[in-house]
Amino acid sequence: MGSGSRVFWGLWVAYWLFMGFRFTRAGIVTSEHGIHVVNLFTSFDLRWGEITEFRVGRWKLLPYACRIELRDGSAKVALGIQERTNFPSGSAETMAAELNEELGRRSPLAAAPSVPIP
Repeated sequence: MGSGSRVFWGLWVAYWLFMGFRFTRAGIVTSEHGIHVVNLFTSFDLRWGEITEFRVGRWKLLPYACRIELRDGSAKVALGIQERTNFPSGSAETMAAELNEELGRRSPLAAAPSVPIP
């Protein structure tokens, strides 16, 4: 095996070790003030008041990812919560429902009565 081949395979193994490590860290951590989302390449924080709901739905090429719908009309994704495409079990839906319950308890806007638009 030549040195170029060893470098290639070393980089290939390092890449997959990195991806495996990042994938095991992917998820959502809740706190009193909001959530911290860790995805494969990015992480971000959102306050409870910025979020309208958590739902499982299509995100780009992923058919069953956890979408975080925001009050400004945009959405973000939490890749640590998603269903397998071949055999969805409903576990992502269960986690989204639990996050929505937490949102209802934590969000100051969740307790506000909705006002009909004239």
